[in-house]
Amino acid sequence: MRHDEVKLIAQALERAGVNLINVTAGWHQAFLPLSTMDVPRGTYVYLAEGINQLVKVPVVTCHRINNPFLAEQILVNGQADMVGMGRPFLTDPEWPRKAAEGRFDEIRQCTACDQRCLDAVFSLKEITCTFNPAALREKQFAIIPAPKPKKVLVIGGGPAGMEAARTLAQRGHQVTLYEKSPKLGGQLNLAAIPPGRGEFVHAVRWLSSELYRVGVKVELGKEADAEMVKKLKPDAVVVATGATPLRPAIPGIDGGNVAWAWEVLEHGLALGKRVVVIGGGAVGMETALFIAKQGAMSADAAVFLASAGALDAETAVKMTLQGPRVTILEMLDRIGQDMGVTTRASMRHHLRLHEVKVVTRATARRITDKGVIYEHGGKEELAEADSVVIAVGSKPETGLYDALQGALPEVYRIGDCVKARTCCEAIEEAALIARKI
Repeated sequence: MRHDEVKLIAQALERAGVNLINVTAGWHQAFLPLSTMDVPRGTYVYLAEGINQLVKVPVVTCHRINNPFLAEQILVNGQADMVGMGRPFLTDPEWPRKAAEGRFDEIRQCTACDQRCLDAVFSLKEITCTFNPAALREKQFAIIPAPKPKKVLVIGGGPAGMEAARTLAQRGHQVTLYEKSPKLGGQLNLAAIPPGRGEFVHAVRWLSSELYRVGVKVELGKEADAEMVKKLKPDAVVVATGATPLRPAIPGIDGGNVAWAWEVLEHGLALGKRVVVIGGGAVGMETALFIAKQGAMSADAAVFLASAGALDAETAVKMTLQGPRVTILEMLDRIGQDMGVTTRASMRHHLRLHEVKVVTRATARRITDKGVIYEHGGKEELAEADSVVIAVGSKPETGLYDALQGALPEVYRIGDCVKARTCCEAIEEAALIARKI
């Protein structure tokens, strides 16, 4: 239904006695994303604004509004009379109180990852929140003071390590966190780099600031080995050393035209005009989209040129989609099987817009200077490429955990160093372990 038609219906509803109109953009059968992370904040406010100009009853706007400053600006602008939110209150039930008290930095913002809310609904699973595993499970995840405060070391500053450290400190333990890199966040920092995934930055910021607020001692740029940990004589150690990329046994993988997904995301390597990504899981899809947008016109530049009349709008939009030609090779029968249904649908939408070619049931046999020879349907084919990017998963980094076995009274491991999984499992596991120590 078009906006003009909805305006007529809204006016008719007002005449019929309706006393409030809640304006949404649709439901998940819509042809474009509505509530996923890639939707810019406040994108659909214009729909409520169009109704608000025509009726006198209060109008509510919603979709991708998770920030008190944006919500307030909408009201100040007169675009709507009220702002509706749902998922942000799963992430932080104290959102309204913190906003009212000016404690904006303490608000844990919804990232619109959808993994434990909307995806859970569609999978008929328990609803909670990736970054707040206590959501709807408050009794199970209650913060209870430790009967005996302990000296606890947390090794690793990714999402699991940070969640464990802050929860342990909240319970009264003396906590020190060691992170070998110069910044906190771990793989969440990489997850925030692909287009449309930037909300993860706010999760890193919140977790980082909470560590300092609750009194965790943070040691950055210091790699903890077994000897150092033993010398510190902690009462308990939580190992959250994450995972390292898998290295598939593909002939030619050591070639100069081969790069790893994390290298591409972190360093923005020059890859040429034709790129093959081996692996069609979440990392492979996100990396493919990141590559496909390299060299394309920015959205800001397109708007500038179109509004100035230098380009017509259709041409400007097309130029934002003209990047390298990317092909994804995936062994399974579909891509994104480690993604939730909402994010997978949105990601596939963007890959189609950028004309990323997807070949499923394709097994990479060897890499040459011309590209990737892969088997598909019993035949070998060549996917031509200037560069080949490997994104085939990760393996747990268990060295420190193994070295500490039997050396200390309590040694735990959490997150990807148990098994490479999603951020959901890592944070939930950390939250549970931190409540048991």
